[in-house]
Amino acid sequence: MPSIRKYFIWSIKNLAIILSFIVIAITGLLALAQIGEFQLFGKLLFLLFYLKEYTALGIILMILIFFGYKSYSFNTKGNDLRKEFPKMIPAIIFWVVCFLFSALLITNYLAANSRKFDCGRYDYTNELNGGIKEFQNQKYSIKICGSGTSHGGILSDDSPDLAELTIKNDQGELLVKRHYVIVWDGKPGHEPLVIGDDRITYQDDEEQEDHIIAMPPSLIDRLKAKYLF
Repeated sequence: MPSIRKYFIWSIKNLAIILSFIVIAITGLLALAQIGEFQLFGKLLFLLFYLKEYTALGIILMILIFFGYKSYSFNTKGNDLRKEFPKMIPAIIFWVVCFLFSALLITNYLAANSRKFDCGRYDYTNELNGGIKEFQNQKYSIKICGSGTSHGGILSDDSPDLAELTIKNDQGELLVKRHYVIVWDGKPGHEPLVIGDDRITYQDDEEQEDHIIAMPPSLIDRLKAKYLF
């Protein structure tokens, strides 16, 4: 009977088949969209990306159907799925963790890049108590830039102002990057940064709570600034 290692190898092969199919499908749609007679495929590709939430659900459903079919085939070949399933658990746990971690990375990336920050027009650094600050005899540059929305009041239809807070050291190295929502006309109003001896506190109006950045920034903050945004 197959071993735990064998099931893990099979899971890699099966996942490679699924990813290959997705890549081939997208590549084919892109290629056909370049031909005038096949503009419909370009519109279809646009809809797939525009309705990305439903597309993601469809892909997940396809993956579940694929592995369900594999399990059914495995069972009909005379194998006892109940006895073999414990051997599959390590591979299942591994891929679930990989999926959740990938979803976190993709979610953070999309959140960071779906809105454009204009530091030239919407520089809130002075207004929100940013600038050059010193912690433990080290100087840091704190900059806050916005996306320039939510100036019509808390009951307006426009999107809230999404701000980007960045902290750099004297060498210009990015140490911290945080995104949070500002509602300018909210009550009692958006608060500026609170600078402590070893921390910076900023207010997120979407969550209606304060967040703390330890100073000097932790290794986790540095890694998040470089790889999660």
